[in-house]
Amino acid sequence: FLHPGQSAKLYIDDQYVGWLGQLHPNTAKQLDLPATWVAQLSLAPLLTLVREQHTITTPSKFPQVRRDIAILVDSDISLQT
Repeated sequence: FLHPGQSAKLYIDDQYVGWLGQLHPNTAKQLDLPATWVAQLSLAPLLTLVREQHTITTPSKFPQVRRDIAILVDSDISLQT
C-alpha cells in the first residue's frame, strides 16, 4: 500500500522502531485521497532507548543577578570606611 520509492523502515541503533512512506498512488486514488504520507512508530522500543532521566526544577522566585558598576567621582572626595 506504500509507494515503493517513497517509503522507509525506521531503525535506531539497529533496532526496528517503525516505518513511514507515501501512500501508493493507486491506493490513494481508490480511497479518493490526495498525495498522503503515513507512518507507524512502536513506542515500546523507543522507550527502551531513552538514555537520560530528565528532571524538572522550578526556577527560583529570586534569581541571582550580577552587575558590574563603575562610578566616577572627583579626586577631592574623601573615602571613609
